[in-house]
Amino acid sequence: SFVQDVAFFAELPQPQRRHLCQVISLETFPSKSKIFNMGDHGDKYYIILTGAVSVQTLVPMVGKDGQETMEMDTVAHLKEGHGFGELALQDSTLRQATVTTSDYT
Repeated sequence: SFVQDVAFFAELPQPQRRHLCQVISLETFPSKSKIFNMGDHGDKYYIILTGAVSVQTLVPMVGKDGQETMEMDTVAHLKEGHGFGELALQDSTLRQATVTTSDYT
């Protein structure tokens, strides 16, 4: 199963990985689709089987006037085998980034 190849699950014992396979569902997203937005409630962890996503979050930027502002910027590109969405699940916080598909995923 692909669960054993995902780093986030690597330390789980085999019985827990087997249980995950029973409760996981498959979702697909067209290219350029938002999977979730920063500030959303987090209730899922995603594993990319095919395709790719980009991760955007607020980062500090310094404008021409020298003032610091917070702007959305791409901080990561993830592809097959990568997972995302764990922070909101681990800490029971809101999503800290917006994730958008780069390809059909």
